[in-house]
Amino acid sequence: MLSDSLVLVTRPEGVAEATIKLFAGLGAEVCHAPVLKVQPMENQFDYDIGELDTLIFVSRHAVQYSSKLFHSCSEKLGALNLLAVGPATAALLKSEYGFTVTTPKQGVGGSALLANFDPEYWAHRKVGVVRSVDAPTDLLDELTSLKAEVCVLNVYQRQINYDSRNALDVFVDAPHANKLVTGFSSDSLTALRTVAAEKFSQLALMPLLVVSPAIAQRAAELSWSGSVEITNSTDEIDLLSAIDRVAS
Repeated sequence: MLSDSLVLVTRPEGVAEATIKLFAGLGAEVCHAPVLKVQPMENQFDYDIGELDTLIFVSRHAVQYSSKLFHSCSEKLGALNLLAVGPATAALLKSEYGFTVTTPKQGVGGSALLANFDPEYWAHRKVGVVRSVDAPTDLLDELTSLKAEVCVLNVYQRQINYDSRNALDVFVDAPHANKLVTGFSSDSLTALRTVAAEKFSQLALMPLLVVSPAIAQRAAELSWSGSVEITNSTDEIDLLSAIDRVAS
């Protein structure tokens, strides 16, 4: 499906492997340029997890870097309504704790997850959000607007990885006629612009595959002029369908 294509994957180390394998399995050559690097934060609860009603995990890193905290109170964790912004995060939670986790019925991301519920569900509920300290506040703001009592647990931080610049240069300068850029978060697109610097204008002419309308909106804000294809989720079937649309 993607023979003779070169695909740029910008996901951080530790979460990019499945994506790289997927594209390689479709015949593409893959260039991995992790424009963000992730580091854990030392943290502890300043509240009793048993007082929460709902706990939202915003990424696989949120699961990974909170495991030390949550394994010590797994019984309380199992009593909560556990939510994840996408199937990959839910799968890691299932693997880590054995719990069933709710994911968006359609799409991925915080807004897609909240759309599962009647707005009245959130009023006056105590909702914990496991996230990065430097993550956008969109989800927190939405929950607050729905009158939820939000408790934030920052368990990791992200930094721009300038070491990925060489890989980006290789991708931009490669002679392949068919190139595809992938975007799995709004922050990765923002970091891509920063790291690519003057070569971002060349990247922005290429087709872009994103996993949510919010990321597509961020691409528009960054003046991405190439075609933008939105997949319904990071599920392999949905990704394959979106890739097929890009290829056609």
